[in-house]
Amino acid sequence: MIKLYTHWEDLNRAPYSILSNEAAFKGFCRRPEVYTDYVREVIKRVDSGILLDVNTGLVKMPRGVTTVKELSTGCKTVINAICCIRFNNTPAVINANECGRKALIELFKVVDNQDISLLLMNTDIPKELYWRFTLNNGQEVEDCFSLRYRLAEIS
Repeated sequence: MIKLYTHWEDLNRAPYSILSNEAAFKGFCRRPEVYTDYVREVIKRVDSGILLDVNTGLVKMPRGVTTVKELSTGCKTVINAICCIRFNNTPAVINANECGRKALIELFKVVDNQDISLLLMNTDIPKELYWRFTLNNGQEVEDCFSLRYRLAEIS
């Protein structure tokens, strides 16, 4: 089950919150142990990138070679969630508002049945997401279509 919050104030509901995924990623990206095979797959699926070197953070992207700092914010959000599970081991609320379709699909896979909630105030949820959701720590929603309507009502 995916836990979603729809208001900025909800970031205060957990001992650890990530408001800026860019800032959080700066802390995580320096650790070579972050770049597991699964993280490499996330980089490939979300941003079509291939991690070349874990120590320097070089990534081959469709438009050339760059560093992990140039990954999309959505990709960084997914990696932050993986790091929260692996290193922090505390309940977290992560801002998912800057995730695109590919990143949301990966992010939902990562946080499903974990102690991580997502702040998601927009209603652009990909059609292929058919998870069960808990909305604002209460009401359960069975599919993304009814969730989309409920998010629109709350916003």
